[in-house]
Amino acid sequence: MQSYSSDVSVVLAVGNNHNVDVDSTISEVKGLHGEIAQMRQAEAKSLHQTKCKELQVKVHRQGDDMYNTKQETAELNHMIQRLI
Repeated sequence: MQSYSSDVSVVLAVGNNHNVDVDSTISEVKGLHGEIAQMRQAEAKSLHQTKCKELQVKVHRQGDDMYNTKQETAELNHMIQRLI
């Protein structure tokens, strides 16, 4: 599966209060990263399913075309045999 990346900017404002909870911020960013990864995986799965369905329709259509071509060939061969 291909990996997707995007630019994500994180702005952290630090005031005079030096009690910044870095661990909490890192944990929150990791959680957001996980959510983004899950969304990308769901998008990839949906795209894969759509492509599979399209291919199934195409295969079915080509099968029908092949059947019709064989029928036409058989009819033409029958006509040729009658003319000979």
